[in-house]
Amino acid sequence: MTPDHHAADIEQIKELVTDWVTRGWHLQRGHTFDFRRQLEPYYDWDAEDAILHDNADPHRTIARSAAEYATIWDTSLTTLVALDNTVDDGPHVTVSGDLAVVDVCFSTTFEFGNGHVDVAPTRSTLALRRNGQRWNIFREHGSALTSNI
Repeated sequence: MTPDHHAADIEQIKELVTDWVTRGWHLQRGHTFDFRRQLEPYYDWDAEDAILHDNADPHRTIARSAAEYATIWDTSLTTLVALDNTVDDGPHVTVSGDLAVVDVCFSTTFEFGNGHVDVAPTRSTLALRRNGQRWNIFREHGSALTSNI
């Protein structure tokens, strides 16, 4: 891999992960959270080796597919009214061949139907794999650093 190609991969992944944080995990007021509709382009839906986990999941599930991960959030966030994220640090990207590891910190503002608003700083570590010209998440570990949700 040439240095230019390597640098281009890093930039592409930084843009993808920033978009994943700020657009994928965004809910506009008046809409219902739908993981697949919002996040399908970011995940590898066919990966047989997917491992996806976030400690904000009340059941602390370790999902073995993007579809299983989608179900966690579609059932946990039913009272969500609005969701916004801002990147606080990163994304920090390491690429080796067709695999990449990313570390990103962001703050999530959750607004629920009962008027409760919570801000949770989160750190996510992602593994992505190149699928043709795209990179897709097949491993995720998200940790809310503090949370009241």
